Amino acid sequence: MEEQPDDRPVAYDAEGRPLYYHPESATEPVSDQTPPPAAPSETQPAPSVKPVASDEPTVISPELEQKHGESVANYPDLDIGPNEFVVIDVERSIVGLVLIWVVVCGAFLTFIITTVLVSQVTVNSPYVLLIGFSLAVTCFIGGLIATYVYNQNYFIVTNERVIANVQISPFSRMNQNVELEHIEDCSYTQSGVFQTLFNYGSIRLSTVGDEHTYRFNFVRDPGGQFQIVNRVVQAVDEGEPTKYKH
Repeated sequence: MEEQPDDRPVAYDAEGRPLYYHPESATEPVSDQTPPPAAPSETQPAPSVKPVASDEPTVISPELEQKHGESVANYPDLDIGPNEFVVIDVERSIVGLVLIWVVVCGAFLTFIITTVLVSQVTVNSPYVLLIGFSLAVTCFIGGLIATYVYNQNYFIVTNERVIANVQISPFSRMNQNVELEHIEDCSYTQSGVFQTLFNYGSIRLSTVGDEHTYRFNFVRDPGGQFQIVNRVVQAVDEGEPTKYKH
Protein backbone atom coordinates (compact mmCIF):
# COMPACT_ATOMS: atom_id res chain seq x y z
CA MET A 1 0.00 0.00 0.00
CA GLU A 2 1.37 3.41 -0.98
CA GLU A 3 2.18 5.66 2.07
CA GLN A 4 -0.03 8.81 2.21
CA PRO A 5 1.73 12.14 2.98
CA ASP A 6 1.20 13.52 6.54
CA ASP A 7 -0.47 17.07 6.57
CA ARG A 8 0.31 17.78 10.22
CA PRO A 9 3.01 20.44 10.91
CA VAL A 10 6.23 19.17 12.28
CA ALA A 11 7.44 22.53 13.72
CA TYR A 12 6.74 26.27 13.92
CA ASP A 13 8.98 29.17 12.94
CA ALA A 14 9.72 32.23 15.12
CA GLU A 15 6.55 33.98 14.01
CA GLY A 16 4.41 30.94 14.81
CA ARG A 17 3.84 29.75 11.29
CA PRO A 18 3.62 25.95 10.90
CA LEU A 19 6.28 24.01 9.01
CA TYR A 20 5.46 20.82 7.03
CA TYR A 21 7.70 17.90 5.92
CA HIS A 22 7.22 16.31 2.50
CA PRO A 23 9.90 13.63 1.77
CA GLU A 24 10.94 13.15 -1.90
CA SER A 25 10.37 9.81 -3.43
CA ALA A 26 13.56 7.84 -3.55
CA THR A 27 12.29 5.98 -6.49
CA GLU A 28 13.68 7.38 -9.71
CA PRO A 29 11.43 7.34 -12.70
CA VAL A 30 12.09 4.54 -15.05
CA SER A 31 12.91 5.68 -18.53
CA ASP A 32 10.55 4.29 -21.07
CA GLN A 33 13.08 4.67 -23.82
CA THR A 34 14.21 1.41 -25.24
CA PRO A 35 17.83 1.09 -26.32
CA PRO A 36 18.36 1.27 -30.03
CA PRO A 37 18.70 -2.08 -31.70
CA ALA A 38 22.19 -3.31 -32.19
CA ALA A 39 23.60 -2.85 -35.65
CA PRO A 40 23.47 -6.06 -37.62
CA SER A 41 26.81 -7.73 -37.88
CA GLU A 42 28.40 -7.92 -41.29
CA THR A 43 27.68 -11.11 -43.15
CA GLN A 44 30.66 -13.40 -42.99
CA PRO A 45 31.48 -15.37 -46.16
CA ALA A 46 30.65 -19.01 -45.95
CA PRO A 47 33.75 -21.16 -45.53
CA SER A 48 34.84 -22.90 -48.68
CA VAL A 49 34.40 -26.63 -48.64
CA LYS A 50 37.06 -28.68 -50.38
CA PRO A 51 35.79 -31.61 -52.38
CA VAL A 52 36.51 -34.92 -50.79
CA ALA A 53 38.12 -37.51 -53.02
CA SER A 54 35.72 -40.23 -53.87
CA ASP A 55 36.59 -43.81 -53.07
CA GLU A 56 34.67 -45.05 -56.07
CA PRO A 57 36.81 -46.82 -58.70
CA THR A 58 37.56 -45.06 -61.98
CA VAL A 59 35.11 -46.01 -64.69
CA ILE A 60 36.89 -47.57 -67.66
CA SER A 61 35.31 -47.35 -71.09
CA PRO A 62 34.56 -50.63 -72.89
CA GLU A 63 37.03 -49.70 -75.64
CA LEU A 64 39.85 -49.09 -73.17
CA GLU A 65 38.99 -52.28 -71.30
CA GLN A 66 39.14 -54.26 -74.54
CA LYS A 67 42.51 -52.79 -75.51
CA HIS A 68 43.86 -53.45 -72.02
CA GLY A 69 42.70 -57.07 -72.12
CA GLU A 70 44.26 -57.66 -75.53
CA SER A 71 47.54 -56.12 -74.39
CA VAL A 72 47.68 -58.27 -71.26
CA ALA A 73 47.00 -61.39 -73.33
CA ASN A 74 49.53 -60.56 -76.06
CA TYR A 75 52.26 -59.22 -73.77
CA PRO A 76 52.11 -61.17 -70.49
CA ASP A 77 55.68 -60.23 -69.51
CA LEU A 78 55.23 -56.45 -69.63
CA ASP A 79 53.34 -55.99 -66.33
CA ILE A 80 50.77 -53.68 -67.91
CA GLY A 81 48.95 -51.28 -65.58
CA PRO A 82 45.16 -51.21 -65.01
CA ASN A 83 44.55 -48.35 -67.48
CA GLU A 84 47.45 -49.15 -69.81
CA PHE A 85 47.41 -50.69 -73.26
CA VAL A 86 49.91 -51.17 -76.07
CA VAL A 87 49.65 -48.52 -78.77
CA ILE A 88 52.34 -49.84 -81.11
CA ASP A 89 54.90 -52.61 -81.13
CA VAL A 90 57.48 -51.12 -83.48
CA GLU A 91 58.24 -53.62 -86.23
CA ARG A 92 61.77 -54.29 -87.39
CA SER A 93 62.73 -54.65 -91.01
CA ILE A 94 63.69 -58.01 -92.46
CA VAL A 95 66.76 -56.29 -93.89
CA GLY A 96 68.56 -56.82 -90.59
CA LEU A 97 68.07 -60.59 -90.79
CA VAL A 98 69.07 -60.62 -94.47
CA LEU A 99 72.32 -58.85 -93.65
CA ILE A 100 73.06 -61.36 -90.87
CA TRP A 101 72.62 -64.31 -93.17
CA VAL A 102 74.51 -62.70 -96.03
CA VAL A 103 77.49 -62.44 -93.72
CA VAL A 104 76.96 -66.01 -92.44
CA CYS A 105 76.63 -67.48 -95.91
CA GLY A 106 79.67 -65.56 -97.11
CA ALA A 107 81.76 -66.83 -94.20
CA PHE A 108 80.39 -70.36 -94.64
CA LEU A 109 81.31 -70.48 -98.33
CA THR A 110 84.70 -68.97 -97.59
CA PHE A 111 85.51 -71.70 -95.07
CA ILE A 112 84.30 -74.46 -97.40
CA ILE A 113 86.21 -73.20 -100.43
CA THR A 114 89.35 -72.59 -98.39
CA THR A 115 89.14 -76.07 -96.87
CA VAL A 116 88.77 -77.76 -100.26
CA LEU A 117 91.69 -75.83 -101.75
CA VAL A 118 93.96 -76.47 -98.78
CA SER A 119 93.08 -80.18 -98.71
CA GLN A 120 94.25 -80.55 -102.30
CA VAL A 121 97.76 -79.29 -101.61
CA THR A 122 98.38 -80.78 -98.19
CA VAL A 123 99.15 -84.35 -97.10
CA ASN A 124 96.98 -84.37 -93.97
CA SER A 125 93.80 -83.63 -95.89
CA PRO A 126 91.39 -85.42 -93.46
CA TYR A 127 92.37 -83.11 -90.62
CA VAL A 128 92.11 -80.05 -92.83
CA LEU A 129 88.62 -81.06 -93.93
CA LEU A 130 87.56 -81.66 -90.34
CA ILE A 131 88.80 -78.26 -89.22
CA GLY A 132 87.31 -76.50 -92.23
CA PHE A 133 83.87 -78.04 -91.88
CA SER A 134 83.91 -77.44 -88.11
CA LEU A 135 84.51 -73.75 -88.75
CA ALA A 136 81.72 -73.70 -91.33
CA VAL A 137 79.27 -75.31 -88.91
CA THR A 138 80.35 -72.92 -86.19
CA CYS A 139 79.65 -70.04 -88.54
CA PHE A 140 76.17 -71.41 -89.22
CA ILE A 141 75.48 -71.73 -85.47
CA GLY A 142 76.66 -68.16 -85.04
CA GLY A 143 74.07 -67.09 -87.59
CA LEU A 144 71.33 -68.80 -85.59
CA ILE A 145 72.49 -67.05 -82.42
CA ALA A 146 72.59 -63.68 -84.19
CA THR A 147 69.04 -64.25 -85.46
CA TYR A 148 67.84 -65.05 -81.95
CA VAL A 149 69.50 -61.92 -80.52
CA TYR A 150 68.05 -59.77 -83.32
CA ASN A 151 64.51 -61.00 -82.67
CA GLN A 152 64.78 -60.47 -78.91
CA ASN A 153 65.10 -56.71 -79.35
CA TYR A 154 61.80 -54.88 -79.14
CA PHE A 155 60.51 -51.33 -78.80
CA ILE A 156 56.96 -51.05 -77.45
CA VAL A 157 55.03 -47.85 -76.85
CA THR A 158 51.97 -47.91 -74.58
CA ASN A 159 49.66 -45.03 -73.73
CA GLU A 160 51.81 -44.36 -70.65
CA ARG A 161 55.43 -45.38 -71.29
CA VAL A 162 58.13 -46.69 -73.62
CA ILE A 163 59.46 -50.20 -73.05
CA ALA A 164 62.69 -51.06 -74.85
CA ASN A 165 64.58 -54.33 -74.63
CA VAL A 166 68.14 -54.22 -75.91
CA GLN A 167 69.64 -57.69 -76.44
CA ILE A 168 73.36 -57.55 -77.19
CA SER A 169 74.18 -61.23 -76.83
CA PRO A 170 72.43 -64.36 -75.52
CA PHE A 171 73.80 -63.54 -72.07
CA SER A 172 73.56 -59.76 -72.08
CA ARG A 173 70.36 -57.73 -72.18
CA MET A 174 69.08 -54.38 -70.94
CA ASN A 175 65.48 -53.40 -70.34
CA GLN A 176 64.57 -49.71 -70.37
CA ASN A 177 61.33 -48.07 -69.22
CA VAL A 178 60.51 -44.37 -69.40
CA GLU A 179 57.26 -42.50 -68.82
CA LEU A 180 56.01 -40.69 -71.91
CA GLU A 181 55.68 -37.44 -69.96
CA HIS A 182 59.48 -37.41 -69.66
CA ILE A 183 60.02 -37.62 -73.43
CA GLU A 184 61.25 -34.30 -74.77
CA ASP A 185 62.29 -35.11 -78.33
CA CYS A 186 61.06 -37.71 -80.82
CA SER A 187 62.63 -38.19 -84.25
CA TYR A 188 63.52 -40.73 -86.91
CA THR A 189 66.37 -41.05 -89.39
CA GLN A 190 66.57 -42.70 -92.80
CA SER A 191 69.82 -42.01 -94.59
CA GLY A 192 71.55 -43.48 -97.58
CA VAL A 193 70.38 -45.09 -100.77
CA PHE A 194 70.18 -48.56 -99.22
CA GLN A 195 67.89 -47.47 -96.35
CA THR A 196 65.72 -45.42 -98.68
CA LEU A 197 65.47 -48.22 -101.24
CA PHE A 198 64.45 -50.85 -98.69
CA ASN A 199 62.48 -48.39 -96.52
CA TYR A 200 64.04 -48.86 -93.10
CA GLY A 201 65.73 -46.60 -90.58
CA SER A 202 65.89 -45.66 -86.91
CA ILE A 203 63.54 -44.10 -84.33
CA ARG A 204 65.06 -42.01 -81.56
CA LEU A 205 63.52 -40.77 -78.30
CA SER A 206 65.31 -38.59 -75.79
CA THR A 207 64.28 -37.49 -72.29
CA VAL A 208 64.44 -34.02 -70.79
CA GLY A 209 67.98 -32.68 -70.93
CA ASP A 210 69.13 -35.62 -73.09
CA GLU A 211 69.64 -37.60 -69.89
CA HIS A 212 68.69 -40.82 -71.68
CA THR A 213 68.36 -41.67 -75.34
CA TYR A 214 66.34 -44.58 -76.71
CA ARG A 215 67.19 -45.68 -80.24
CA PHE A 216 65.71 -48.55 -82.22
CA ASN A 217 67.47 -49.52 -85.45
CA PHE A 218 66.30 -51.42 -88.54
CA VAL A 219 62.75 -50.08 -88.16
CA ARG A 220 60.43 -50.98 -91.01
CA ASP A 221 58.75 -47.91 -92.54
CA PRO A 222 60.27 -45.54 -89.98
CA GLY A 223 58.24 -42.56 -91.18
CA GLY A 224 54.86 -44.26 -90.77
CA GLN A 225 55.63 -45.85 -87.40
CA PHE A 226 57.21 -42.63 -86.17
CA GLN A 227 53.95 -40.76 -86.79
CA ILE A 228 52.11 -43.13 -84.45
CA VAL A 229 54.77 -42.83 -81.75
CA ASN A 230 54.85 -39.05 -82.10
CA ARG A 231 51.07 -38.76 -81.85
CA VAL A 232 50.89 -40.72 -78.62
CA VAL A 233 53.70 -38.61 -77.13
CA GLN A 234 51.77 -35.46 -78.04
CA ALA A 235 48.60 -36.95 -76.55
CA VAL A 236 50.40 -37.40 -73.24
CA ASP A 237 51.59 -33.79 -73.39
CA GLU A 238 47.94 -32.74 -73.73
CA GLY A 239 47.11 -34.65 -70.54
CA GLU A 240 44.80 -37.34 -71.92
CA PRO A 241 46.99 -40.37 -72.71
CA THR A 242 44.30 -42.97 -71.97
CA LYS A 243 41.99 -41.53 -74.63
CA TYR A 244 44.53 -41.92 -77.42
CA LYS A 245 43.32 -43.78 -80.48
CA HIS A 246 45.44 -44.61 -83.48
